[in-house]
Amino acid sequence: GETLKITIQADRECWVRLINVFSDGTKILLLDNFKIVSENTGVPYTLPAEFECMGPIFEAETIIVMAQSEKFEKIQTVDYYGFQKIEEELDEILERGYGVRNTKAQKIIYVVTTP
Repeated sequence: GETLKITIQADRECWVRLINVFSDGTKILLLDNFKIVSENTGVPYTLPAEFECMGPIFEAETIIVMAQSEKFEKIQTVDYYGFQKIEEELDEILERGYGVRNTKAQKIIYVVTTP
């Protein structure tokens, strides 16, 4: 019953997508194509969406935060108990999006937050 708010910091205008991945592999689209405008860049910005934590869940879940300069392509979803369940494979979604490059390691990584 607790509320989850997510704060991000972008250095420029961008579009944001949030995907929640449950331990069983179920993927829920939490937020899609939310635009971070220039006046909200360069500082921590709390997204206007709030999420209710449900439980008890004893296994880890992952929230994937993606950001890019263009709107995201549409994802195939179905209604799932009031949520938008993603029907596509996670690898396919990530391949179509942009990653974040670790300048020291020179490899692509994705911004992922886990509890």
